[in-house]
Amino acid sequence: MGILTIVISQVVTVISGFPSRLLAQSSSMIISLEFPPTNKRGAPETTAGGGTRTNSCIKTYAEAEEIPLTPLMPNRTNVGLTATTSPILYWYIPENTAELGKFLVKDDLGNEVYSATFELPSTAGIIKLGIPKNADLKTDRDYFWTLSLVCNSQDRLRDYAVEGVLQPTEIDLSLKLQLAGKTLLEQAELYAQQRIWHDALDIVAQLSTENPEEWEEFLSSIDLEKIAKKPILACCKAENSSVLYLNELLE
Repeated sequence: MGILTIVISQVVTVISGFPSRLLAQSSSMIISLEFPPTNKRGAPETTAGGGTRTNSCIKTYAEAEEIPLTPLMPNRTNVGLTATTSPILYWYIPENTAELGKFLVKDDLGNEVYSATFELPSTAGIIKLGIPKNADLKTDRDYFWTLSLVCNSQDRLRDYAVEGVLQPTEIDLSLKLQLAGKTLLEQAELYAQQRIWHDALDIVAQLSTENPEEWEEFLSSIDLEKIAKKPILACCKAENSSVLYLNELLE
């Protein structure tokens, strides 16, 4: 028994000497997910149409004491990198009575390359929308997106909207090799280290049910911890979508 006690004691001593990060990975596969700091962080401002806010389909922040319409982005300028030409974007949608939602993407020449309308959930939560491959986004070009809550289709000045910039980029061979064979969470960590926002976010969102701690840690790192506690809704399916090829015609 004395020998057994010594052996067990040595094993415990060795394990206690491991870095906590390694122990976490070996026991529950939890890794550290924090997006690198940016100059301007936190929930972006929501823009309202040129008309009055009264009789709107969404309460103002002061009225509702609720989170406003907010893109899940790491900075207030809503500029984000992606390593794919068919990315998925996420937004927090507050409780509303909007007629519909509208998603529009333009290229750096101002040409529309993708648009979609969709039915909005009436309850508050996180929604996601993808840009299809046949929109034919190009790497190393900027694309400008707008998500609008259409309160009154006959008076678009009452829209509530947020805007941002999508930057598809070609990842280098080194990162491709690092991603190979990694778990999804490890891939998300690598994307985050390279500031490739949309890909990291989408992976962590997909795994948020089984890894809620990682989801909360990731959004908290960009000061969106309140949104991290909101549900990801089963939304949204584009009802009317179109892909425009004006950019190809002009090339």
